[in-house]
Amino acid sequence: MYMEMPQRRSFRETLSDFAADESSSGRPPSMEEIATGLRTLLAASVVSLATPTDAAAAEPRALKVQEQRQEFFSKSDLEFLAKNVFHEARGESAHGQLAIAQVTFARLASKRWGHSIQDVVYAKRQFSWTAYDPQELARREGGDLVKLTEIFVKHFAHKSPEAIVRELSQITGLPENTQFYKSTDAQMSERSKAFFDSLIKVGQIGKHEFYISAPRPPLMVPQQKKPPHTKKTIRTATKN
Repeated sequence: MYMEMPQRRSFRETLSDFAADESSSGRPPSMEEIATGLRTLLAASVVSLATPTDAAAAEPRALKVQEQRQEFFSKSDLEFLAKNVFHEARGESAHGQLAIAQVTFARLASKRWGHSIQDVVYAKRQFSWTAYDPQELARREGGDLVKLTEIFVKHFAHKSPEAIVRELSQITGLPENTQFYKSTDAQMSERSKAFFDSLIKVGQIGKHEFYISAPRPPLMVPQQKKPPHTKKTIRTATKN
């Protein structure tokens, strides 16, 4: 008996279907739903990135994947990521949580906020939850933090920050250089408002708006003034 094999759904189709499912319930997702969503989206992105464009590219890419088993992040590193995602995007969809992860890794890749996930997360006056009482934070986290950490270890431990940002950008639709965000209902000082006014908004996921830095105008190098042109006068000796 001949059976037609079902066609593999494209990465974009998977994202579209998943986004529709996320927005249809009308209620905050449970941790189990978020965990399932994270696994689904990250697995789909891995398949998308691993699929070669032609048969000739398949073998080199497979070898490259085998060679790149270097551990970039330990479980402890990714627990800091899980903490940041949990507290910054608590109650958000899987898309919203991965968007926070993308910003965290984008900041790490830029090295402007430090050279480790811990440095980035605990950079001064960046993520408000880091100023809260640690015991209260631990009470909120419970077993949810363990689940998030396990998912992040599985998918991110052997990838560079730059590779992770590229992967997450495919999922979230945010540019790879997205390094700033704010809550849609944030109460900000005039200074903070002025700062975000200087940025470019690139999208909104859930209750967070995301921004990139505005491009800097080209540096104008002042031209040096040329010395005034002087005519040389030739003196000739005359006999009297």
